[in-house]
Amino acid sequence: MNKILILDDEKFLREGIEKILRKKGFKVFSGKNGIEGLEILKENAVDIIITDLRMPDMDGAEFIHTIRENGLRIPVIVLTAFGTIEQAVETLRGGASDFLTKPFELDQLLNRIKDLLHPKDTSLTNKGEKGDILGNSPAIKNALELTLKGAQKDIPILLQGETGTGKEVFARAIHRNSKRSKGNYISVNCGAIAQELIESELFGYMKGAFTGAYEDKEGIFQAADGGTVFLDEIGDLSMTAQVKLLRFLENSTFMKVGGTKEKKVDIRLIFATNRDLRSLIKEKKFREDLYYRINIFPVFIPSLRERLDDIEILAKKFLAESKSGMSISSEVLKLMKKHNWPGNIRELKHFIERMSIISDSDEIMPEDVPPDFFNAVMQKEYASSEHLGKYMDVKNKVVRSFDFNYFSNLLDSTGWNINQASRLSGVSRKTIYQKIEDLELKKDLKT
Repeated sequence: MNKILILDDEKFLREGIEKILRKKGFKVFSGKNGIEGLEILKENAVDIIITDLRMPDMDGAEFIHTIRENGLRIPVIVLTAFGTIEQAVETLRGGASDFLTKPFELDQLLNRIKDLLHPKDTSLTNKGEKGDILGNSPAIKNALELTLKGAQKDIPILLQGETGTGKEVFARAIHRNSKRSKGNYISVNCGAIAQELIESELFGYMKGAFTGAYEDKEGIFQAADGGTVFLDEIGDLSMTAQVKLLRFLENSTFMKVGGTKEKKVDIRLIFATNRDLRSLIKEKKFREDLYYRINIFPVFIPSLRERLDDIEILAKKFLAESKSGMSISSEVLKLMKKHNWPGNIRELKHFIERMSIISDSDEIMPEDVPPDFFNAVMQKEYASSEHLGKYMDVKNKVVRSFDFNYFSNLLDSTGWNINQASRLSGVSRKTIYQKIEDLELKKDLKT
């Protein structure tokens, strides 16, 4: 028998829900605030908690925070008569599993309970356009958990993160896991479209609206009716287009360029940016009122350097996609974890593709690593505090590491043909011989 805890200071509602759930075969505990709820949990294990948001002494938000701090992962459904999106979202961020706004239908509550007791497979590791969302690090797990919560609510979502972190993949995952999954999904890079054309692309235009407008054209918003539109690089949107977008967010209506009649569509908007929108607001390049409309449910996607433990699983995934049948050595993996990865997952993918082409064996080895990558790693490592010392000593170590890697690759790629190595590198034969001696390079280095 599943056990449910109900917390609500409205006695009539609390007892009504309790009576119905008992008839449905649940064992029910109840209290009028969070303090009573904590006392009940000391003595009883429950499967689901249903709590009001506004209660005396200890409200729902504080109660959820307290049980999460104590390590309890019990699913929580929040009930609130103060059901603005912003307040509901805050409870989700605080650890709630779902929310219902009063008044609600009984079937809604029962369906929520059923879904939490018998969750469907809504994994976000399904394939996206650029691969799976993979990883076991706490940073990516937290982002995925929050994303899934937001996906199931029909609200705008703002994806924030550096270039190459996978914002497009997250956006597709949100669409797949939403009630709009059978509708159209359209992705728009606001920075890739000329700003004088962005309005006509999003909203469409009427015949004669401008030179070249020989017929009416449906815009992206209209084409996606019933589905999802992903607006990437939202920080690059022109101020004029921002005004129209703000109007759309307020009432779901827009006018085509050159049009006089408003059109209404039902779409879900997902936004993404790698820029600091607050800084753009200060620079008068982004509207503050628009920022608050799109920042209802922000999701921060971690950079690759914040999830270094995921590099191995991602690298192996990209190797499998290359269909090369290759593996990657532990030494190279260690080297990869020392890199800053300014291009994040996109850079990692390109690096693996490059290695799978360069390597002549079935395993990617340190000698296959390009000099530019190796040098970047060495610069980072020797610039760290643990390697600080006299400037010239540190510099010489970095230069030697670079030279060793560069000339090893150069000689291996030319079969130790000094003339060919000289022509390829632009370095004299005499200097190459000197490097071989100084660096103690050996012809059988790769074996």
